[in-house]
Amino acid sequence: MLYLQKQLNMPHYRTVWKMGHKIRQAMTQRDGIYSLKGTVEADEIFIGGKQSMKTFLEEGSNKTPFLISVEEGKKASPRFVSFEELETVYEEHVLPAIQKKVDKGSTIKSDGAGAYVKAKEKGYKHKRSVSLFTTLMGASMKDIKTIFEEF
Repeated sequence: MLYLQKQLNMPHYRTVWKMGHKIRQAMTQRDGIYSLKGTVEADEIFIGGKQSMKTFLEEGSNKTPFLISVEEGKKASPRFVSFEELETVYEEHVLPAIQKKVDKGSTIKSDGAGAYVKAKEKGYKHKRSVSLFTTLMGASMKDIKTIFEEF
């Protein structure tokens, strides 16, 4: 929010915070209106802070799994992106997230994990892709992490 405050040259942080909060609410409501269709590239990602190996071994991971899905537009360029928080990265949680965000009949491009292959049984086509998120045209997961850090 400090970055936004500086860019908008606004003196009061509280005003910028409220504005940012309203933008996030509008984006969340908009996400509920549309679903992804056509060719959709999907994978699981983990988002969370740094953690020492000792803490990981003692307490488990502090990272949250998400399903990230990108709808391909013309010339395989990204059209829409969707993030869905997952309880686990196993098919019992990945498949419902796909069904919630992706229209039936769409083609799911993925790494070939079991959950995506089983999406065929739910009315989706599946295409195995070795290089995931080619639709982001050079954007790395580091870029996506930066987006999350802004919000």
